[in-house]
Amino acid sequence: MSRIPIFNFNEKRAQCRLFYGGGLTFGGHYVLSPRLGLETKVDFGFVHMEYSRYRCGTCGYKEEDVVTNYIGPANISVALVYIIK
Repeated sequence: MSRIPIFNFNEKRAQCRLFYGGGLTFGGHYVLSPRLGLETKVDFGFVHMEYSRYRCGTCGYKEEDVVTNYIGPANISVALVYIIK
């Protein structure tokens, strides 16, 4: 049976030791007509991760310890809203 390497999740594994984060959301609603509106939203976030990366899903060989941070946009959305009266 052949394996598709893209979908083979047993090749590597990560075990998280510490994970925390937070964020802010900014948004607004704009009236286009009495029944139609536009909503926009932008989320900014911060995530701190500390984890160990292992060579395979079942073995215990540790490749490295990784500490990383992410600061930036987490979500951007635009919605068209129809108001039913």
